[in-house]
Amino acid sequence: ALEGAARIAPFLVRFSRGERDWRETRETAGLELKSAFRRRLRMSAAMHPFLTNPCGQRVFEATARGGILPFGAILRWVR
Repeated sequence: ALEGAARIAPFLVRFSRGERDWRETRETAGLELKSAFRRRLRMSAAMHPFLTNPCGQRVFEATARGGILPFGAILRWVR
């Protein structure tokens, strides 16, 4: 939440100074957030079914042990 707030703060500052109207502020801030979080949300959505059921958890556990999936990279993608 804090990261999202930090990303849209410049848009809100421009709005508060009267440099942009509310419609434009909402649209540009929304595009910024979508762009910033797109990969993270896609990766999280792909992982969620595996993490929330026992079978999927076993798959992740086995791939982690075998070094098959790049868990370090995946963690960076969802942070």
